[in-house]
Amino acid sequence: MLLSLFPKEYPDYQKMVPRILPSFFKISRSDIREYLPLKLLWLRKEIGSISALLFVVILIESWEDIKKLSINTLIIEFLAILGIILIFIALVIYLIRQKGILEKNVSNKSKTTL
Repeated sequence: MLLSLFPKEYPDYQKMVPRILPSFFKISRSDIREYLPLKLLWLRKEIGSISALLFVVILIESWEDIKKLSINTLIIEFLAILGIILIFIALVIYLIRQKGILEKNVSNKSKTTL
């Protein structure tokens, strides 16, 4: 259906975009802000809210798991949540480094044009 609607553009789109999941290597080589437009200023303002929300969710989930299941389930979920938090921190560090690299490139380009 898309090929019939967009006969010129759709074949190019098919070549650029994988069928199901995006390529990790292609994303890692490109600027992640194209895919995930997070602003560091927003993150700094909302870090308290994000932390509080995570704490409340962890507290509620932990209580339910201990009540219904066992402490082993709690430990497994704790490790999963810890993994998510570590990925979030890695993403923030990556965005900070990318911002620094871009600022250096912009300042170098402005110096060469002067």
